[in-house]
Order: sequence, then structure tokens, then C-alpha cells
Amino acid sequence: MAKSKFTYEVKDFEPNYKKNPVAKLVGALICLAVLALVSAAVFFIFKKEEKKKLTPGETVKEAVSDCFSHLFGEKSPVTEGMGLEESIKLIESGRFGYRADLRLKEIKDFGLGVEQYISGIGVSFDGDADLKKHRINGNVSGSWTVVALDVLQYVYDGNVFALSSDDFFKETLTITPSEVLPFIYMGNAIEKITPETEAEKTGERKSFTVGGREISCDAYKIKVISDWLNDTAEMTAYIDRNNRLIYLEGKYDKKADISFKLSLDGKDHPSDKLEFSFSSVIKEVPVDGRLVIDSENTKEGRTSKISGELKIKELKLSADMKLELSYADKSFKLDFSGNDEVKTANVMAAGKMVFEKGNTKMKVESLSLEYGGEKIGTAGITLTLKGESKGEVDTGYPTVRVIELKDFTKENFEEIKEQVMKRINEYMEIFKKFI
Repeated sequence: MAKSKFTYEVKDFEPNYKKNPVAKLVGALICLAVLALVSAAVFFIFKKEEKKKLTPGETVKEAVSDCFSHLFGEKSPVTEGMGLEESIKLIESGRFGYRADLRLKEIKDFGLGVEQYISGIGVSFDGDADLKKHRINGNVSGSWTVVALDVLQYVYDGNVFALSSDDFFKETLTITPSEVLPFIYMGNAIEKITPETEAEKTGERKSFTVGGREISCDAYKIKVISDWLNDTAEMTAYIDRNNRLIYLEGKYDKKADISFKLSLDGKDHPSDKLEFSFSSVIKEVPVDGRLVIDSENTKEGRTSKISGELKIKELKLSADMKLELSYADKSFKLDFSGNDEVKTANVMAAGKMVFEKGNTKMKVESLSLEYGGEKIGTAGITLTLKGESKGEVDTGYPTVRVIELKDFTKENFEEIKEQVMKRINEYMEIFKKFI
């Protein structure tokens, strides 16, 4: 691996703008999510030049890919309506640059005496990615008035995830994903999961009501065997004669008794109305969840209503979201409400898609947050997908002193803490000059 120094340019912001039960469940759901993403990815690489008789495995992959493509991919009406064709191609290529900017516009007065000066503080993430080679780099920077900070740099080369900071500490922390952070190992896991997915047509046929019409579907048994899974994931998919996924159910980890169901019932396309639910009992702790997506398409735009619920024993969390898209001016509005049975959080956002040469930019021009009936603050966000990135993604990192996370000690923590606090105090002296 190259050991070159980070060379990131800090740009100005745009103005104004495992072992506990829950962890085990999350790990299982992540694995199932990876399977879904694999199927979605197949759509972009599997091009059928002529109609042919598909194997059971190909039929399942095509059906699941079709589902995801209509949700948010190349076949979705949103893609053409919002002008996202070039962005889809860019993601398909796997090689792109990215940038996310968050600017705090105002914040509630908590009685700290500095809230009025916090307005204008921002944070930015920018870097390059090559998904096909499992390589990514990035820089986290912050800014306020005349102060710009290189807060953190990170790289991932498919084997090691490394963190460093030019401004705050002189060590490089490295993480081996296979041992410490399994979800970062997704790129490598995809390669293992795909060839170990088996499917067979059972001969069973079942009818479902989809968009008010009766549709006959064939059943396919699916088995997924992977190093990631403690047990074989078994699923049954029901696919109609147009190779569209209508229903999917499965089980994973017999000890935890995790089961899930996915039902599609849209009028224009089955994926326009989707309901996913799961149920489990892990060490006598019941955990259940439900997600519903219901979308309505018109020539003018699309409205999607999304609701979710999660129950962990007596705890119940729920959320509802409404997303409205306007094709005429490429604008969007989002209303989100979350409830923990004690207090409610509300997020309201509005913005539009902006297209520049080689770039796709999503600008959230207004974003407000309320919690417990009180307004906490407002902010602006800009997310940019950049297509001008070329060459190899640099995943070198500084080698002043490399510390593997598994060998991290209390002494290391105290050293880094001392370095960080010293730097913060220096910046506070600058901050005081402006207040």
C-alpha cells in the first residue's frame, strides 16, 4: 500500500445555507440488506440482449433487480422526472467524487451565551470512491468565519480502514474490518455472497392481489450460505410471469427465530407499494419491525408516504415521512415525524436538484428541526456527486505513528486527548477575538 501524505484542498462552504441481542439482530438485518443491494447491483451489470430461458437463479436476480430499479434506479419514473439519468450512470461506473456540506443557520438559545455566534458554523465531507475496487478516501473539514479546520481524514483500501488528522492528532488509527468493523467489509462480502446464493423453482403456484388485480406467481426457494451468516438464510420468492417480484418471505438464525416478509402491491408497478416486516425473539427479548412505502405517480411528480415502527420489548419507536417531488422545477419537500412515546421530533426540509457540468447537486435550502414541540435550529445542506474524478483513488495514509485499534490502550487515548485539547484551546483563542 502506498504511504503518501493526504493532499486534500479545504474548500469554502456555500454561504447561508456481538454480542447483545440488538447487535445480533442488526448484524442479521445488515446481511439481509447486503443481499438486497447485491440483487440491485445485478440490474446494472446484467444486460439481456435477447429473450432467453432464464435459470431459476437468473429469474430471481432479475425479479429483485427489477424491484429495486423501479424503486430508485434506472426504471423509476423519478429518474427521468428529476433528470437523474447521468447520476445513475455515474453510480453504475462505480468511480465518482462526492461532497456533503452542512451549514448551521440558527440554533435555539440554551442559555450558554454563545448560541448567537454559532450561526454559520459548518462541516464538510468530501472525497473520492471506487466501488468496484472497494477504495474510498475522504476529508472531514469544518469552518467558522475565517477559521478552516482539517478535522479528520479517512481511507479504506478494501482491507484496512484508517483515520488520521492533520490538525488535531499525529497518530494514524487503523482498523481491520474483518475483525473489528464487519460492515465496512461489504465490498469483499458481496463477492462471497453472490456465488453462494442458490435458487430452485418449486412448482408451486400462488395468486396475489396486486394493484386490485389477481396475479398468478411461481414460487422459488432461495438459500444463501455465507461466512457472514451463522446459519443458512432460507427464503421463498413469488414471481409473476413478467419476472416481477410480488412476495418474499424468509428465515434466518433458527436460535434467534428471525423471520421477515416483503409484500409488493403497487398499481403501476408492484414496487410502488411495499411493506416489509420482521419478527424475532432473541434471548427472550422480542424485537419486531415494520416499514411501509406507498408511492403515487403522476406526470407532474411523485408523492411517497413512508412509515416505520420498531418494537424492542416495551420500547416502541415510530416514524412517518412524506416526500413530494415536482418534475417541473426538480424540487422536493420532505416532512418527517418521529415518536418515542414520550416526545416527538419533526424535520421539515425543502430543496431542489441542481445540474452542473459533470455534477449532480442536491440542495436542501431550508431544513428545520423541532423536538418536543420546540424549534431546535435550522440548517442548509448541499450534497454533490462529482463525475470529473479520474485516476486511481489514493488510499495512502500518514505513517507518523500507526496504531491498530485492537492494540489501542488507555495511554494512547490520553495522548491523543491531550493533543486534541491543546489544539482546541488554540482555536478557542482565535474564537474569542470575534466575540
